[in-house]
Amino acid sequence: MNGRRHGELVDYFRSYPDQILATLSNMDGDSFFAWQLWELPEGARHHDVDVVTLDQRTYIQCAGSADAMSVEVRAFDDDGVPHQLIVGRPGSREGEPGVAITFAENTLHVYELEVFNATEAAGIFYQYFLDGTIPAQYVTREFDMTRPTS
Repeated sequence: MNGRRHGELVDYFRSYPDQILATLSNMDGDSFFAWQLWELPEGARHHDVDVVTLDQRTYIQCAGSADAMSVEVRAFDDDGVPHQLIVGRPGSREGEPGVAITFAENTLHVYELEVFNATEAAGIFYQYFLDGTIPAQYVTREFDMTRPTS
């Protein structure tokens, strides 16, 4: 959460889908603005987080608020090169991305088709949690990590 805290996703009090939705619904874009979900290696626990460095992880993450967030996945191609991908609905993406997603002191510009609320994002996160994929009705595009956020 916010790149600073980590813990296990558990289903002690709520089912996994309900826990994901509750977590994303609490995002306010300020004190809670980012959440990332990734799988630990077999047998590792969340306190063993250092066993997988960030450059080795595949993950799904979001930034923004419960009303307007971006969803991204990190995946590796067959040559082991990582790619940051923004998730969105199918449709045309022409011109520069014009929708501002604000989080903490940052702004990320995405296309309207790439803006999610907590409910829709929770479905994407849950599918990723189950099998490491995003639902088939969504598409991805490469995120240019060299473009600064404001």
